[in-house]
Parts: sequence; C-alpha cells; structure tokens
Amino acid sequence: STAAEREQPTPVYLCHGFCTIGNHRAQDSFLAIRRFLDKNPREIVVLIFEQYVATSSLIEELHASHLSTYTRYGHQDLTSPWPTMQELLDNSS
Repeated sequence: STAAEREQPTPVYLCHGFCTIGNHRAQDSFLAIRRFLDKNPREIVVLIFEQYVATSSLIEELHASHLSTYTRYGHQDLTSPWPTMQELLDNSS
C-alpha cells in the first residue's frame, strides 16, 4: 500500500498470511484479548502489527475495544533490542 492509502480510514482485520483465505475483525479479537487481560492482570500479551491499514483506523479499533488501556510499549525500530519481561513489568504502571 502507498503512504496515501495508509492515511485513509479502512476496516481493520487480523489475519496471518493471506487475508483472502481467512481473517477476523480486529475489534472482535481486541475485545477477546482485553477480556483475557481483565481476568489475568499479571499476564503480558505482545502484539506485532504488520500494518496495511491507516494508523488512525488501527488506533480507533484499539480505543473502541478499550485494549488501549493496556498499551504500554511501542518498539522504536528494527535495530533496537526488545525489552526484557522484567523491564516490561517495571514500566507497566
């Protein structure tokens, strides 16, 4: 997708591989993850997005599902090391 296409609001789906074979509405999946985290507050879930939709659309889905209340970390670039689990826990306030 082009930079201009990524700026336009779009429906957000989660899929693995080819989305034409199967996909799920992102908000449904985000709600399931949020319910899991509500019941399991000591768990950590890592989501990695290979994004082909508008950033604003993805953020809207995260907010609509209230999963954004659990968001704590954004990886800056491909060359930076990932934080340890302890670092994630220490910075989860």
